Amino acid sequence: MSVIDFANSRMTWFGPLNGSMSRIQLDGMWTLIDDEQGTEDAYYLIAPCHSEHTHSDGQLFTKRNYDFRGIFGETEYTLIRTHWVANPDVSADPGSENTGGRTPVEAGLCKRK
Repeated sequence: MSVIDFANSRMTWFGPLNGSMSRIQLDGMWTLIDDEQGTEDAYYLIAPCHSEHTHSDGQLFTKRNYDFRGIFGETEYTLIRTHWVANPDVSADPGSENTGGRTPVEAGLCKRK
């Protein structure tokens, strides 16, 4: 069995428009197994971050600020945003177009290992 060294593990991706690069520490990993389909999918949770203007010449952090985390798989992702004022009726998840706003478990596609 291999073990992830989370203290030294990061997720890195590149922005398509301006050539920017993001690198955020990993906070967790799990595998979802679908016994009926015979598939296993790995998902990675990034550490919490603050919203910011990455390429700003002035104010770095956005007003009204929020914390966010992301869960990333090979073919889908979702972002979880926690605003300074909670409003459970507002969805601010840009990944919902790709995931239907549901995790694979919520969609009944697979179960935890």
